[in-house]
Amino acid sequence: MDNFFYLHPGYTTFNTIIFGLILGMIILGIIKIFNKIDKDPLDLVYPLIPIILFGSTSRALVDNHIYPRIHLLATPGIYIFIGLLTILILIISIIIEKHSNI
Repeated sequence: MDNFFYLHPGYTTFNTIIFGLILGMIILGIIKIFNKIDKDPLDLVYPLIPIILFGSTSRALVDNHIYPRIHLLATPGIYIFIGLLTILILIISIIIEKHSNI
């Protein structure tokens, strides 16, 4: 398990393959979500800029020892956290859109 979740920089062949497979499954899931909600992914380019900046800034602050290096903020935890946060915000925005006719 130390080769998979770690708090030091670097990748191994094992975790790189696993992360790639997980990313592929996530991309397929995202495609299904967009097909189901009947949304064009290009409509989300501008709204996702703050989340992208938040994720990259958080990662940079961890690398510069401003934030603590914990599992949630180190690779892959930061990517999982930001991805789940993005999906949650997308679902909430869809619910708001349906109820408020925006």
